[in-house]
Amino acid sequence: MALHSRLFLTALLLTIEMEAVSRQIYHCAKVKSKNCVIANISADSSDSVTLSDLGDKTLLHIKEGQLLHFSKKLADQLGNVVKLELGPLGMRELFLRPQLIAVEANGNQIAAISFDSQAEYSTEILKLNGNRLSTLAGFEVLIHLKELWLSSNDLDRIDMNVFENMESLERLTLDRNQIVTIEAASPIVLPHLSNLSLSDNRINKLDVSNWDFESLTELNLSGNDLIHIESFHERFVTLQYVSLARNSWYCSWLETILQKFSKTYVTVKDRDQGCEGSSRANLCCLAELDSGTYDENFEKLEKLQKNHAALQKKLHAQIQTIEADQNKMLKNIDVRFSKLEKQKTSGGLITTVSTESVVASQAARKKVLEIKNSWSSVIKKFENQREANRKVQQRLGLAIVELKRTLERDTKAIAELQAQFGQLKDHVRNVLEKRDIMNG
Repeated sequence: MALHSRLFLTALLLTIEMEAVSRQIYHCAKVKSKNCVIANISADSSDSVTLSDLGDKTLLHIKEGQLLHFSKKLADQLGNVVKLELGPLGMRELFLRPQLIAVEANGNQIAAISFDSQAEYSTEILKLNGNRLSTLAGFEVLIHLKELWLSSNDLDRIDMNVFENMESLERLTLDRNQIVTIEAASPIVLPHLSNLSLSDNRINKLDVSNWDFESLTELNLSGNDLIHIESFHERFVTLQYVSLARNSWYCSWLETILQKFSKTYVTVKDRDQGCEGSSRANLCCLAELDSGTYDENFEKLEKLQKNHAALQKKLHAQIQTIEADQNKMLKNIDVRFSKLEKQKTSGGLITTVSTESVVASQAARKKVLEIKNSWSSVIKKFENQREANRKVQQRLGLAIVELKRTLERDTKAIAELQAQFGQLKDHVRNVLEKRDIMNG
């Protein structure tokens, strides 16, 4: 009996020792401080990490190391911590604890953020610059957010309605992503938003008609593919600073908006160098159309569109033909070379194939490979030209749309002038008739 008890105790002690070894315990650099700083963490799994001494701490700063997943189990150890700062840890997933007020995890590889959908979040500041986020799904629970920093991620589409309940939001930074479209299906009211950065993306169309940002003072749109923005100045009456460089603005729109800026004391903070067209603020712009009547310009644009479409089709056919021809040529050479090699190495046939033939075949094969490489370069040029043509075709389409809108506005203005002129004629006629009656 005593032997069994000793064996049991020994096994229990070994189990406890193994668990202690498998778990990694990390201590704060200064136990008495309210701020807990941990210089380095290295763990394969966050489940094996124990954060000690966090009972009365309000800030946790992990400077560096390796921690791929910051799990809910690890977050539950944070106790009274309300500010979390995570340095470069190679982190891929992050659970956001509802009690955290400020979170910073810049320069990681975070592709997924998980939330507690049943809890009310206290988070006011969230900095996730330099990660790999491709969606903002779930962010709508952050209703008390004041600052959201998402620079240099992998976002390509933004639905502004994800922010609709963030009434306290003051700063939104989305620069250096891959954003092409920004949508707002319903009105989005952010009464305290003062700074919005969308620079260095690929935005080609921006509709701000559903945006109501009554406190917006600074807007950065530089480094996109924008040509104009409808209702721009009307939506942002409190704007003080704007960045517009490195876009493809229409000159007429740009000149109009710059005139409005000069009257409302809005400062343009940046400028372009080396322009096809130039505005008063040293911003590049493009003339929508050459001089001529509307009908002539429509005809020119539609003709150019058709020509570009035909050229795209022709380039594609040429590329396919070139690829097919070079592959066929290379295949034939490979077959001939293989036959010669086989004949050369097979027993009894060594003398039937001359060394000169093999050398000639090798030279031919080398030549074909050189031709293939040369054609690859040609194909790449064709592909670049095709992409350039596609962009031109897109701009032509946008120019037609803009021209049609201009024509509609001008037609409406002419109709109003004609109506006013008709009223003036009737008034003059009445005055003359009254004068004739009096004179009579």
